[in-house]
Amino acid sequence: MKKRFLCLTLGLLLTVSQVAPVGAATRKEQLKQDKAAAQSQLAAQESKIDSLENQKQTLSAEINQLDSDLVNIMVEIEILDGELSDKEAQIEQTKADLEVAEANKQKQYEAMKENPVSVRKRRRRCVGTDAVPGNRFYQSSESGRVCTADVRQ
Repeated sequence: MKKRFLCLTLGLLLTVSQVAPVGAATRKEQLKQDKAAAQSQLAAQESKIDSLENQKQTLSAEINQLDSDLVNIMVEIEILDGELSDKEAQIEQTKADLEVAEANKQKQYEAMKENPVSVRKRRRRCVGTDAVPGNRFYQSSESGRVCTADVRQ
């Protein structure tokens, strides 16, 4: 019985050993197919990575350009702020000068209203024989002032 059991076991082992190479061949083909699929997926992922790297470089260049534009705009704003401050100072100075001129004008007007005779006397001082017909301006020999022709009337 032992012999029979041993023979049977050996026979079974021989049978199984012959079936194993057929299963191994199928398994090898399956592994090759899995490897090819994995390589295909790897190539697709590498292509996506390259595409994303290109997009990243493009966006980085665009960001750098926009940053440069922003710096230029900020510099221009600073320059314009300085010019605006200068113009505001000029406007304030002009307003102050205008107030002074208007005050002087008012003083002169008040002085003229108070003493209209002195204005006529000043006009007479310009009248004289120094006037040359046809000339609009002449210099009075008495006062040395430059007079106009319409003042002589």
